[in-house]
Amino acid sequence: MNIKKTEDFKELKGGIKINTLEELIFQLLNLFSINKTSFSVGIESLNDLISLKRHDGSVLSSKIGKPILNWIDSKYDSKVFEKKSGSYSSDNEELERLIFIMDLTVDTIFKINHNTDVLPFLKSRLKTSSNPYESSQIRWLIDWINETNANPKQKISDDILDEVLLKTNEYFELEHKTQKKPRLLCGLRESIKEHKLCYSIDWCIKTEKYLSRVKRTGWVGVGELMVSKLYDKFQRMGSSPGIDWIHFFELDVQDLEEYFYLEIPYEKENILKLKSVIKCSTNELVQMVNSEQKIIYTEPKIWNSHFPEFQEIADELNKVGIECLVETKTRKKATNNV
Repeated sequence: MNIKKTEDFKELKGGIKINTLEELIFQLLNLFSINKTSFSVGIESLNDLISLKRHDGSVLSSKIGKPILNWIDSKYDSKVFEKKSGSYSSDNEELERLIFIMDLTVDTIFKINHNTDVLPFLKSRLKTSSNPYESSQIRWLIDWINETNANPKQKISDDILDEVLLKTNEYFELEHKTQKKPRLLCGLRESIKEHKLCYSIDWCIKTEKYLSRVKRTGWVGVGELMVSKLYDKFQRMGSSPGIDWIHFFELDVQDLEEYFYLEIPYEKENILKLKSVIKCSTNELVQMVNSEQKIIYTEPKIWNSHFPEFQEIADELNKVGIECLVETKTRKKATNNV
């Protein structure tokens, strides 16, 4: 495939095999040299082209990664980002463009890091950077690369990847049809991760499948789709940090739920302390005691609950010398669970 003008690349369609893609990238870099293409124009064209790669798990080789990095190194100018300082305002088109260019740069460098040592370049730029915005973006990219390298991509068979993708797309098509969603979504095959009882997969608007990550529509409050290994349950992750969404989904897959559990030992000599903390009469207290001489409190634990309503009771009892501990336990879901 031979392309003679930069504009010709805009006519390409997604799903290009890696070897063909690398040949096209060489041609594009050569046109950059001939046309003396600016960094802002070139990085967008380059990122657009890389994003047309077939989603088959292949990655760019060092044979093309090094020329890409060399071009970035020769054209990248830290001084451009000195204009990005202070607070961000969406009304400032120039600042929006600078942020867009940085996002494209970060995404492009990440896409070549698998077979190209990009860290020396990044660390060199970080060392000479005097702009807080640029520095923070470079640090974030370094951390992203280090984290990715520390957690190698799982080896999942092509048959499983294809099946998960198929079931995911069937789910989105049904959702689009039955719930009259305005946009049809699709799964992203290369993002699939396997867990004990489910898979997780990134998704996007189907028409944006071969757009750069930077140019895809962003979503607030929702994350990856979780897919039961039985393909009978599907659920999107939330965006709250610190929540193990996979854990809660896999409980749901098993028809289980977590709940808070408090076991209070009952002894007659402690009756005044118990009444004072629990705030009840003697008769009410005695009725709360089970056959094992314990008072039990339970409360369902939902994803965003960290403490039960009876946590204060446990804390107060411990203060007056009655040892008790709030635990998190698991049980079968039931409508009569309280």
